[in-house]
Amino acid sequence: MKTSINLISTLILVFIFNSSFGQSINTAKTVKKIKSNQANLIKKILKKQSINSHNAKAKTTEIAERLTGISDYIVTDTSNNLRDTARFTYSLSRNSIFNYNTIAYDNSYNVNGISPMGFGGEIGFPDHNSAPDIQSDSTQAWLWDTSSMSLYLDDLRISAYDSNYNVTDYKDLYQNDTTAYYADDRYINTFDAYGNIATSMDMNWNSGVWDTSEFRMFFYDMSHTHVIKDSTNSYATGSWVPEEKWLYTYNDSGFMTRGDYYLYNGVTWQETQIYFLTYYPDNRIKTDSVVFDTGSAWITVVKDTFGYTPGISYATFVKDFIYDFGINIAYTVSTKNISGLSLPDTLFGSTYAPNDSLMQRAKVAYKYDSYGEPILSILYTFYITNDSIGDGYYDTIDLGYTHYYYETYEESPIHHHTGIAATPPSNTETITIYPNPTTNTLSISRPGAAWGAYTYIELINACGQVVHSEGLSWLQATQTLSMAGLAPGAYWLVLQDKGGNTVCWREVVKE
Repeated sequence: MKTSINLISTLILVFIFNSSFGQSINTAKTVKKIKSNQANLIKKILKKQSINSHNAKAKTTEIAERLTGISDYIVTDTSNNLRDTARFTYSLSRNSIFNYNTIAYDNSYNVNGISPMGFGGEIGFPDHNSAPDIQSDSTQAWLWDTSSMSLYLDDLRISAYDSNYNVTDYKDLYQNDTTAYYADDRYINTFDAYGNIATSMDMNWNSGVWDTSEFRMFFYDMSHTHVIKDSTNSYATGSWVPEEKWLYTYNDSGFMTRGDYYLYNGVTWQETQIYFLTYYPDNRIKTDSVVFDTGSAWITVVKDTFGYTPGISYATFVKDFIYDFGINIAYTVSTKNISGLSLPDTLFGSTYAPNDSLMQRAKVAYKYDSYGEPILSILYTFYITNDSIGDGYYDTIDLGYTHYYYETYEESPIHHHTGIAATPPSNTETITIYPNPTTNTLSISRPGAAWGAYTYIELINACGQVVHSEGLSWLQATQTLSMAGLAPGAYWLVLQDKGGNTVCWREVVKE
């Protein structure tokens, strides 16, 4: 089991994202996966909003602060007990950033195929391939052993980065146990000339050896800023087989409004989940929802609403409806109290039954330093005296608290939360496409292409829909592409190499 490096945030996020009451045995695992995916998605979208608020408050000085440690404590009637602690080390000017939306640091990393709309964890759209919130070279997570009354190393995470601070290799080694098996614990990534993630190799730790598990490819729109499709193949019995894919839809402002998830059943692709998002006029997220195909009907499994305080960029209100077989069985509400410095000094979380009676409640209080980073968070539970009207009182003794530790460093112009500008790829390959316009067939001439070079080809219509895709080995100077059956009009022809680099992006016309 992976180490939680922030008890307080983990507990309060249960109220916001992961509450579950009375889940049916038949759907519990599926709903849990969807809830996890949805939480990842919302964290990424909210993270971008939180980053915007950080940037708006940016200091003129080049001296900044980054997280070096977190320690969690549990409070009992007789003592305060250390639960776990973590240590982060950095190189260059890589940093950490506190997410005011989720009220947390997140050192997780995940791009496996089941995580939607942003490639999972904290990578990819909409935050342009950012690393986890804590962009450390190494993380050591320690747990407290009550029998020996000492700390022991429970988890070791190692990350490597490219010059743009994109994660190229991430390994979660746990205790480096050569007898254990851990799934989805290493990711080796490649990036295209625009800085977008192009491919990701997912690997499992199998008794001291890294085994290949999945290979994922990402495909982007004409502006090279929005992913429009990604697909995952899994490695089984010595061969690669299709596993799953996502198709993404955006509004006119470039914000994702829908994600369609498909599984391959060995014969055809079957759509099993649809994610929906809506936005306020200022493009901040307003609602999200997920529907799931049970085989006989589509049912709602997630529905959330987000609200904002005037002048505050991050969400200060979240209402999360909890469903079982499409029936609302509870809902959670989280609100934030904002200090005079525009920082969230208290997070309140409550869970209600459908009749609005209170089921549970808690709050977390935060203290910040002069850099706007938290130095202490304290969790309090709520004792309910009248659930129908929500009466009760908070315990005067806290349930637990977290200390945060920092170091100062000299900031670089490169910052892993601002992303990099999209610039044309440096490609000297000469590619000729003819005839253009065409009635049925395109010829694509690449005399400089290496023999057998893997090439991925897509045709995208004016609505941004992929109407044709194929992968092939380039075995001759000129290949042909049939456009028969396509409606007359303008299309974009996209060619990418095996690394996901775009080698051609041309407009073609079907007459």
